Amino acid sequence: MRHPRALVSSIASQRIEILFGYAMQNFEDRKLSSAYVAHLERLSMHHRIRLPKRINDSICRKCHSVLVPGKTLSIRVIGKKRAFAYKCLNCGSAKLVSFEIATNKEK
Repeated sequence: MRHPRALVSSIASQRIEILFGYAMQNFEDRKLSSAYVAHLERLSMHHRIRLPKRINDSICRKCHSVLVPGKTLSIRVIGKKRAFAYKCLNCGSAKLVSFEIATNKEK
């Protein structure tokens, strides 16, 4: 008996959230948290589910470790480029994330 695709993907999405929670709880143990991250990435690829943005931005693309600000992630503000510079403290990979400054246009 085949299960409906919507049911399977909702269960897989729940498992991805749970695995990400476990990875965040155990971020100090790099081997265990990387195993959780590898498992959730395999799960998302197998079921063709896009990872939510908050999860995708919290995983290093190079070493697949969980990025926790101050522990495994360094964040710097680059004012001229209007961007944040994220640097993984485990492998040293860097990423720029741009931002916009809100302005009041009341006259």
